[in-house]
Amino acid sequence: MSDSHRTFDNLSANNYAVWAPEMEAHLKVKGVWEYADPSDTTKSWNQKEIRTWHRENNQAAGLLFMCIDESQKAHVKDVKDDP
Repeated sequence: MSDSHRTFDNLSANNYAVWAPEMEAHLKVKGVWEYADPSDTTKSWNQKEIRTWHRENNQAAGLLFMCIDESQKAHVKDVKDDP
């Protein structure tokens, strides 16, 4: 567990059922859950909103990737920028 604000283990080969709701809560606390579960495919955006979206999307992707065990990162390396 490298993030001092987390209290759960990284995703491993056998802990998805425990990890997934913890990760969802973590992303919600960080304010970036919508990037992992974009249920609002929303309006037309201006340039500032698009830049903000890209920045926060990258933040969500980074948080997710950092919460995956090294042994599992090979499975997501090609999609690590897409939460």
